[in-house]
Amino acid sequence: MSKLTTAIVLSLFLGGAVAANAQTATPTIEQVPQDAGRLLAALPEIKNAVLAATQYESGSVEVSATSLVIVVTLVNSGQVLGSNADRESEARSIASAIAGVSAMRQVFKGISALHIDYMMREPDGSHSRMIDKFDFRKDPAGSFQHHIS
Repeated sequence: MSKLTTAIVLSLFLGGAVAANAQTATPTIEQVPQDAGRLLAALPEIKNAVLAATQYESGSVEVSATSLVIVVTLVNSGQVLGSNADRESEARSIASAIAGVSAMRQVFKGISALHIDYMMREPDGSHSRMIDKFDFRKDPAGSFQHHIS
């Protein structure tokens, strides 16, 4: 193998290793000790708001949170095969519903962002595929505004 080929292979290997380590997962509720129990106990309210806004089956909606972010995952939902515009409209409705529920609860005061994922998942859970995702930031009035980056 030539020196150039060796250098290319080595740089690709090291670049991949750096990229793999740069990706960090969103912390789970179990990794947030401060008020984690209260936040975990309040998540069903968020899920109920999402269910009311979407009319989805309970098993299609997953909700998790950290002290700063609420994450809503919609699995095999009605909009998974819809248009991006339809998913965005639905995500805005979900954000509004969550803002309404979270505005009056002290446990949600530290939440500054909302992340909504649309996923397709095999029935046996063996494979999931991200279809779309939307980020919202809380404004001073407590509403979630769609964040485009």
